[in-house]
Amino acid sequence: MSKFKFLAGLAGALALSVGAISAVPAAEAGRDFKKSVVEFEDRGASADEKRAKRAERRANRAQRRAKRSERRSERRAERRSERRVERRSERRSERRANRKERRANRGNRAERRARRAERRANRADRRANRQERRARRYERRKHGERFRKRRSSHRHYYNGFYYANPWWLYAAPVIAYNGARYAGSDYELHVEWCEDRYRSYDERRDAYKGYDGYWHACISPYT
Repeated sequence: MSKFKFLAGLAGALALSVGAISAVPAAEAGRDFKKSVVEFEDRGASADEKRAKRAERRANRAQRRAKRSERRSERRAERRSERRVERRSERRSERRANRKERRANRGNRAERRARRAERRANRADRRANRQERRARRYERRKHGERFRKRRSSHRHYYNGFYYANPWWLYAAPVIAYNGARYAGSDYELHVEWCEDRYRSYDERRDAYKGYDGYWHACISPYT
């Protein structure tokens, strides 16, 4: 696949170089053709007539350039008008025309004043709640209430991942009974379970290192 890509790139580069080389003679041929046309038109004319025709051609070229630039500026203005956003003053002038009808439909002025006062009184609380909501997204994952009950739906890669595999919950009474009978082997089973599950498990700490960079206690069916 890489050899095919290399050959395709080489062919493209060769085609580009050939096109660039062949474009130079083509441009020169075009210039020669224009020159021959001018020489044919000026054939048999006097020096003053040639000078006058040359000035006329120059004026025509300048006129064509001016028309091209004018069309270009018109196209730019059209594109600007298409992209242009309505100004605030224009929106306000449109609303100002219907102000009386809108005021008539808004109801009692005292009620409006009461609603405005209530809205302004709640503004500080809303701001505080907004900041608390935003800060809660970035709390790191904890064991406890926020272990599974996340108030925010934002899940980040640094929160780690909890593999909810509760197959052992249904056999919890049997496991507890066997654990009570074989209390000596529980710790070895716990260590083996944690080592199998967490690559960073440290037996001395009895903890594993999570994605958030903190050490978490390993909770197994044998704890």
